[in-house]
Amino acid sequence: MSEPPSPSPHFSARTERSGEGVLVVRLAGELDIATAPVARAELLRAVRQGPRVVAVDLGDLEFIDSNGSRLLLEAAEAAEAARVPFAVVASRFPGVRRTLALLGLERLLNLVEGLGDIEGGARASAQGSVVRTISTGDGGGE
Repeated sequence: MSEPPSPSPHFSARTERSGEGVLVVRLAGELDIATAPVARAELLRAVRQGPRVVAVDLGDLEFIDSNGSRLLLEAAEAAEAARVPFAVVASRFPGVRRTLALLGLERLLNLVEGLGDIEGGARASAQGSVVRTISTGDGGGE
């Protein structure tokens, strides 16, 4: 859909449709104080479109700082206020997973292992309900 200019060559944010009414915001690279404004704009734009579900794909996110973590909570709260189900696809990078776990965000965000979990849940969920699949894995095998 869109990819605003990035303030860092090590970051990208793009939004695309996937499945039935699922808007996927893919964040890749490093989400920090310099790149959070670009990610914020992309996430809030996705929520305002009123899709059936907003999914934030962190699969290729290599680093996240406190600004990025706070942004994920802000986006989840905006989605809740707009009554749009919101989920986060876990990063494949152990450092990002560890940061989210240390901050307790894996319990606060709808963290799933893959887009298939969200798309299946979006089809099965009742309108306006939140897709909830919490991952509390120990990160083993990473």
